[in-house]
Amino acid sequence: MDMDMDMDTDTDTDTDTDMEPLLDTLTHVPKLVIFDLDYTLWPFWVDSFPQPIQFQKDSSGKVIDYRGREVKPYCDSHNILLFLQSHNITCGVASRTEEKVAAEQLITLFGWDKFFKYKEMFFVDSKISHFDNIRTKSEIDLEDMLFFDDEPRNIYEVQRFGVVAYLVEDGITMRNFIEGMIKFSDKKTEYLASMEKNM
Repeated sequence: MDMDMDMDTDTDTDTDTDMEPLLDTLTHVPKLVIFDLDYTLWPFWVDSFPQPIQFQKDSSGKVIDYRGREVKPYCDSHNILLFLQSHNITCGVASRTEEKVAAEQLITLFGWDKFFKYKEMFFVDSKISHFDNIRTKSEIDLEDMLFFDDEPRNIYEVQRFGVVAYLVEDGITMRNFIEGMIKFSDKKTEYLASMEKNM
């Protein structure tokens, strides 16, 4: 399907926000942060690109599709991933895309392979399947995971199984990320308190 897609990645956020003191203010941090891809880390559905779906870098280093149009992630995505890597917080992907090869290609071209230890990219009705696989491979409890996604149904679904989830609108931003980390810390504190109460 040939679509005329807007590749503008500007976000309405304070990109000058200093995240360095963030971890010092949190009681708990996630052991694993998982991201959706489409409309979370980048502003499009990979499946919706015209066939054949093929990406590459041009002579200037820009990522382009087969028509020569530039393809960019949301402007805060890379810095958020870099921040997590610099603080030794593991990252993963949970995506229901039907174009795994194209998604993998973009992750590589954006230089993100170094960020993601776990990648679950396959179409399935429920993202719980992705999280079950990640939990098995990582041996990290669902309660120690933070998830960012743009679809409410995915958020509600994984929350029922103990994952702390944050709904993003118009792509991930620094503000979203900070709020998500604070939400995780607060939820983890509540969870541990309830566990102690029941002992």
